[in-house]
Amino acid sequence: MANFGWTRGNKPAQTDDAASDLRGLTDPCAFLAALDKVVPRYLDLADNGVLVYPACKRKPGDLLGDSRAIWEHTRLEAMRYVPMVPRKDTSLLVDPARQTEMIDAFLRQRAHDNTVIDFTGTAIEDYGIAIYAALNWLNHCGATVGADPQKFSGTLRSFRKVMVVARQW
Repeated sequence: MANFGWTRGNKPAQTDDAASDLRGLTDPCAFLAALDKVVPRYLDLADNGVLVYPACKRKPGDLLGDSRAIWEHTRLEAMRYVPMVPRKDTSLLVDPARQTEMIDAFLRQRAHDNTVIDFTGTAIEDYGIAIYAALNWLNHCGATVGADPQKFSGTLRSFRKVMVVARQW
């Protein structure tokens, strides 16, 4: 599991306790448990003005304004939707026996471009909503920094294509 690169264990030039708990984790359950702790801590730092939020708006002179920290925090901002899911059922995300069920539920979700989301209270649907919101956050950040849309705008479309192929297997 790539976890957006967190499993590589590389340390950024400036240490950041908010994301450091995720580095090097390869067990999906441990990663999700750490995410439950890291997200509130990170959002608290952002809410209290310690960090520029969203991370994609940081400048090199800002605290944790280096490119590695900005990328880590942008990923964390996108992943924040997963711990928000009410009535969690992490087996939908990590149990191979339930992957088909999760893929089918994700593909039933209608695509949306919102990062503000309303959960239904049904874990399988809410994870799909959280995944869409996370991918939309990454698109939002790419547009905010003026990145070439050809480089990032197909993320959601590509993800859906991968899910369709996975379903066929």
